[in-house]
Amino acid sequence: MKFRVDELSVGDAPRGLYAGKTIVDRTDIMNYDRIITASDGLFNNIDIEEALAETKGLPVVKALQKLNEMARDGMVHGYGKAGNLGNKDNITIAMCEILHVPLRGKL
Repeated sequence: MKFRVDELSVGDAPRGLYAGKTIVDRTDIMNYDRIITASDGLFNNIDIEEALAETKGLPVVKALQKLNEMARDGMVHGYGKAGNLGNKDNITIAMCEILHVPLRGKL
């Protein structure tokens, strides 16, 4: 997974609210890769590497449930090996899995 967040000033953010602009580096997307779009309620309350390890191989619905559970637990108890403090917030997660589609005329 490749991602980064560039901070915006309050003047740049929509409706004057603080916001981060996520920029995905150009990369090849392969069959069965997953794309996650989520609110800061998820990303501020989980360790990304730990979340990837915990959800790898799970069906999409189970992976979403696990991410939600991890974020809610992070809000209460903190998260990661360093014990980072959580941030109480709403959680919104959308996940898209790229399914294998054979090329026309190929098996």
